[in-house]
Amino acid sequence: MLRHLCTILILLLVSTASVAQELPIEEDWRLWTELSLEKELVDDLELGLDIQYRRDENLTSFDRVLFQPALGYKINKRFSADIGYRYSIYPDEIAHRWFAAITYDKGIAKRLDFFYRIKYQEDFEEASLAYRRLRNRVEVEWDIDDCKWNPEFGVELFSAISEHGLYFNRTRLAMSWSRKITKHQDITLSYYRQWDYNEGTPDNSNIFIIGYKIEL
Repeated sequence: MLRHLCTILILLLVSTASVAQELPIEEDWRLWTELSLEKELVDDLELGLDIQYRRDENLTSFDRVLFQPALGYKINKRFSADIGYRYSIYPDEIAHRWFAAITYDKGIAKRLDFFYRIKYQEDFEEASLAYRRLRNRVEVEWDIDDCKWNPEFGVELFSAISEHGLYFNRTRLAMSWSRKITKHQDITLSYYRQWDYNEGTPDNSNIFIIGYKIEL
């Protein structure tokens, strides 16, 4: 299993490199701020709520506010599942999303964890057809001994689902640093480098994320 997942990681990185070479695109700088609330309902079943505020157009414009409740279930030591809904408020419209995901988690060294997630999502606005995507993400998390900030590195490939099949339309590289503030509170600082392509005008984005998580 781990060998196959590493192969996926290599393919994603190769795809990212080729996309980066092909895109002569506009640059945008964005800021996302996020509050995450988590509550264990029963053993292995967790309820979460994410609230985000986003800005784009080089931080000068309000993009959206979103609310995302989700249920997470730990199937066994290696696998977990999530299902959720997103309600997004834009300046001129309301959008909805529902999603389902499976995550595989395996320690590959004493303080190094490997994650693979596959996620299906449908986005839709009022009285419009659903826009469907499949997302594949691989991530490595490093728990550094005696370090207050633990790094994570990942890559995610987005594929749109159409009547003609799948086609890639977004690649995202991610770097994050997390720090535990108290026993039940974490802060995370992240940077995403994102390429959008194959749909309309291509776009490159630099996204900074400030996240705060509270376990209730």
